[in-house]
Formats: sequence, C-alpha cells, structure tokens
Amino acid sequence: MPPKLTAYPTYLIISFVFSLNFTLMSMISAIYRVESAGLNPLQLILVGTVLELAVFIFEIPTGIVADIYSRRLSIIIGYTLIGLGFIVEASWTYFPTILLAQAIWGFGYTFISGAQDAWLADELGQQHTLPAVYLRGLQYDQAGRLVGLIFATWLGAQQLARPLLIGGLGCLTLALFLYLFMPENNFTPTPPSNRSNWQTMRATAHTSFQLIYQRPLLRAILLITLFAGLASEPLDRFWEAHILINYTLPPLPANLTAFTASLNSPLASTVTWFGLLNLCLLAINILLANFVRQYLDHQTKQLIPTLLIINILIILGVIFFALAPSFGWVLFSYFLMATMRTIDHPLYMAWLNKDLPSATRATILSFSGQLNALGQIVGGLIIGLIATRYNLPLGFLLAALFLLPIPLIYAYQHLLNHSNHEKQ
Repeated sequence: MPPKLTAYPTYLIISFVFSLNFTLMSMISAIYRVESAGLNPLQLILVGTVLELAVFIFEIPTGIVADIYSRRLSIIIGYTLIGLGFIVEASWTYFPTILLAQAIWGFGYTFISGAQDAWLADELGQQHTLPAVYLRGLQYDQAGRLVGLIFATWLGAQQLARPLLIGGLGCLTLALFLYLFMPENNFTPTPPSNRSNWQTMRATAHTSFQLIYQRPLLRAILLITLFAGLASEPLDRFWEAHILINYTLPPLPANLTAFTASLNSPLASTVTWFGLLNLCLLAINILLANFVRQYLDHQTKQLIPTLLIINILIILGVIFFALAPSFGWVLFSYFLMATMRTIDHPLYMAWLNKDLPSATRATILSFSGQLNALGQIVGGLIIGLIATRYNLPLGFLLAALFLLPIPLIYAYQHLLNHSNHEKQ
C-alpha cells in the first residue's frame, strides 16, 4: 500500500474533488429530469422525498457503524454508493430508476454524513481550529464547484445525461483514491469481541441520546438543523423554476449566443445562462469565505453572532427572492440567499462539532443529519404542494417562515453566553 497522506490535505482534496463531481450532477439534474425524463412538479417533489427518506432511515445506523468500526471505511463506502447512484440516474431516463438512483446515493450519503466530520475532528485534534479548517475546505469546495460548473455547462449543452455519468465515475475514482491514501490514526474502533451483536450499537446510540438530553446547547443546535431542513427543499429544488417561470432571461452576450447556436440544442442557451449565474455566485462565495475565515481567526468568540447575522440575511434573501419586482432584484436576492447559505454551513458544523466526545461524535452528527432529512421530507411536501397548488413565491415565503426561529435561537444562545461570561 502507498504511504498515507495527512488529514488536512486529504480533507481539502475531498472538498475539491467531490464538489466538482457533485456539481456535474446537480447543475444539470433539474433540467435533465424535466426535459429528458419528463417529470412533473409532483414527481420532482417525490424525487427529493425519496432521497431524504433514505437519509432519514439510514443516518443513525450508518453513524453508529462509523463510531464502532471505522470512519475511513464508512466514507469510502459512501462515495462509492453516491457514484453508483449518479450513474444509475444517467443511464435510464425513467421515473422509477431516478427514484432508485436517489435511494442509492441517499444511502451512500449517510455513510459520509457525520463520519467525515467526526474523522476530521479526530485526526486534526488541536492542531487546527475547526472554523478555519471548514472555511478553507469551503474555498476548495467552491473551486471544485467552479471547475464542475464549466464542464457541466459545456457537457450538458451537448447531452444532458453526460455530466451525471461523468460525475458518478468521478465519485468512484475519489473512493479509490481514499482507499489508497486516506489516513485514520486517532480513531479507536470497538474491539471485535464487543461488536458481534446489536448491544454495542444500542449502547452507542443510548450514550449519544443521553448526551443530547443532558446538554441544552446541543438540543438547541439540533433544533436549528430541523428548522433549516423544513425550509431547504424549495430553496434547493425550485429556485431555477421560479426564475424561468416568473422572469425573462436576458439575452446572452454575442459570442456566447454564437457558441450556443453552434451546439444546435434548444436548451443550450438556458444551460449556459444558468452556468454563468452560478459562476458569478462561486466567485462571491470564494471571496466571502476567505474574508470570514480571516475574521474568525482573530475573533474566535464571534462565531454565534456571525451565525446570527448570516441567518437573518438568509431570511431576508428568501423574502426578497419571492417578491422581487424585476429580474435584477431576483438575481440580487438569489445571490444574497445562496451566498449566506453557503457560508452558514461550515460555521454551523464547526459549532456543532465543538466539545463532542469522539466515541459518539459520528452518531450525534448522523442524528443531526436525520433531523435535517426529516425536516426536508415534511417541509418539502408541504411547501411543494402549496407551490404547485398556488404559486412558487408563496412557497418561498413559507420557507422564510420556517427559517424564522433559527436567528431567535442564535440570539438566545448569544445572550446566554454573555450572561455566563459576566457571572464569571
């Protein structure tokens, strides 16, 4: 076997490569499902529901496996299954096979969710501060997304299924790379004599839930996960439809118009336009992530106030996005909403990981993922049905309402921390 890398560069490679391959799929998937597979709005909702249902069912069992056996093995299995899911969806343009693909890659995601963050926290120890590491990973993630967007736009304008297929093969390649080079030095698995039955798994789960019960802060953090999940499905799945249905896309520059015309595809202009939009968003995300990382390097106690401000801006962005009177305003509000959501995730994960014991870290993080999936299932169906019955702007306003408790929780935690600091 070749020598292993250290954890930090491995994490950055994962961030870049997976983001590249995931973007190849996600950039085209909404257009692919409507134009190639002919899915209607209810079927689009069910695609997301199947994905989140798979996550909801398997989050806790796979998290416990990561705590008992190996985080590294769990992560490798996860990227393998995600790649297979992408390939299945690209290979057959039928509603049942698309649902099957969602179930496969949703199952694979549960092997990564919790396990990857737990592996990173264990391997780094006290060598790095987690907020700085996550924000650096976000920059690599956004760089991978940039490359993925360029290739997705070019490949998708020629054939919609091609980016999904290449993204799936890329995830399989990443899994092979991790098998060869990924380290795992600071994890102590459960001894083989103690892992032969379900008792150990039940004990790990019981310890994790007991820790959640004993720590009000941890319960508050997980409550944030649930509310974010309730709102996230329309923000992830319907924003393109909102722009296409309710606004008119401006013409592309002359050179890009000539390029799309040369591809002889009726969707080339739309794919190229959304590719440009996402490229602009990426540039903003990379610059903003660097600014926030440098700020938190010098203001380590400002994590909760920063999260509070970010989530207020997310809510404002969602409201403006729903009610924007013109294309320029809808574009501005989308950039605000999407950029703040991108910055929010790594900071939230750093807060969630703080002071979690290694033995139950993956299980608790998986429970967090399960709550998010539950929120997406419930919120996605409610908002999706309302948006289908009435209109998309009403669905986005309901999503903003679901998000409203999050800044209130952050404000309460900030006041509580300030009060405790004064007492000391």
